[in-house]
Amino acid sequence: MSVQPPDDIDRPTERVVVMTIHVIRVLLLLVWAIPVQAQVSLIGDWSSRVHEDSTRNDPRIGDFAGLPMTPQALAHADAWTESRLTVPERQCVPNGAAWAFRGPAQIRIWEEKDPTTQEVVAIKTFIGTFSQTRTIWMDGRSHPGEYAPHTWQGFSTGTWNGSMLVVRTTHLKRFFHRRNGVPQSDKATLTEHFIRHGNAYLTHVTMVEDPVYLTEPLVQSQNFVLVSNVTPATYQAWTVCLALEEIAGRPRGYVPHYLPGTNPFLTEYATKFRVPFEATRAGAEAMYPEYQGTVRQMLRALPADQAPAK
Repeated sequence: MSVQPPDDIDRPTERVVVMTIHVIRVLLLLVWAIPVQAQVSLIGDWSSRVHEDSTRNDPRIGDFAGLPMTPQALAHADAWTESRLTVPERQCVPNGAAWAFRGPAQIRIWEEKDPTTQEVVAIKTFIGTFSQTRTIWMDGRSHPGEYAPHTWQGFSTGTWNGSMLVVRTTHLKRFFHRRNGVPQSDKATLTEHFIRHGNAYLTHVTMVEDPVYLTEPLVQSQNFVLVSNVTPATYQAWTVCLALEEIAGRPRGYVPHYLPGTNPFLTEYATKFRVPFEATRAGAEAMYPEYQGTVRQMLRALPADQAPAK
């Protein structure tokens, strides 16, 4: 028994064309059905470019503008003094994962693969400051339970969203959101997006949610440039820390601080830049354009010698 082709397909070349079209359709369906995989490699040595927020490494006391702080966070920041970092217990504290990439970071990224399948099991990052290695698990494992140990780098898992690496981190130790006393609790969770642009640029976007010290997610970004010909000395600065008695004569157990209402430096930032003091402490409200009207009203109410120059 033979099957006759339709009347409109009576030549061999036309049958080949139809079959080719069907094959292409099947291949397209298979491609769409394949899970999204990594489209780029993040491997390399990356150097940060501190151009989008020049004060992030050395913020001024009282500069809390645009931070969605809770009253508890504001109280902690008001009591802050930079001398806190001179006590032996704080001198060798490494940068937590939620903030580490915002420093003047030189980072190295590489992959660890299954020796048989060559699938990526984990993506690793290394920062020379106190020799911190971080593991981002890519094998689909779950995060540990609530009472698992908290570390400076936390527990991170990653997935690919097209060519963008999305990382979620939990189990972070208490740290800070900004280096002027704005605290970060050990309940904070971190979501990161690594976006590579061409061959030489990498954008890193972070979103921190902290139910203790933030009323809304804190979103920040930083850019990196790929570096070649990296010498070993690049990662050997501050790889080891030895705590010392930096200031002699302090009582044992003393913690530098200001009692509520006694910090004399909180208004310096607002005074220098002629910004209403209340605006620097308005929390999440000051993050949105609508707050500009409130600032204008505050500026009109300032004494002439404190108002910004026109």
